[in-house]
This record gives sequence, structure tokens and C-alpha cells, in this order.
Amino acid sequence: MGSAIAERLAADGHTVAVADLRLDTAVEAAARVTDAGGVALPLEMDVSEGGSVAFAIAEAERELGTSRAVSTRPAHCCRG
Repeated sequence: MGSAIAERLAADGHTVAVADLRLDTAVEAAARVTDAGGVALPLEMDVSEGGSVAFAIAEAERELGTSRAVSTRPAHCCRG
């Protein structure tokens, strides 16, 4: 669902950052955006770690400029 949101935003002309716990998943989603003519930055981010979130946001703003909107999708997380 998250990659579909990124693809739609890019189709509407927005530059997107695609973040996922697994970088390879983010790279695949970003590739679908760029293959369709959009601009996407793949990022690794663990939403359960504040430092990871802060780093991803800083990296996105460094590469893409200040964000105008944020779209999130619930993460599936299990901790024992």
C-alpha cells in the first residue's frame, strides 16, 4: 500500500522519499517510481527507533529539499 501511495504522488508530479525497514524494499519501490518517470529517493528507516527516523528525514531533506507533506502507512512490528 505504501508504494502505491508513492507511485500515485509521483504520477501527480511530486518528488517522493520511499522509506522502509529494509533498504532493498525501498529501492524496489523507488525504482517503480523512477521507471514510470518520477523522482524517488529510497531510504532505510526503522520507525521504532527515533534516531533512524530523524536520520531518514534529514537525508530526505538534504537530497530533496524541505518536505511539504508526509504520508505514512502502518508498519507491522512484533517485539517479543
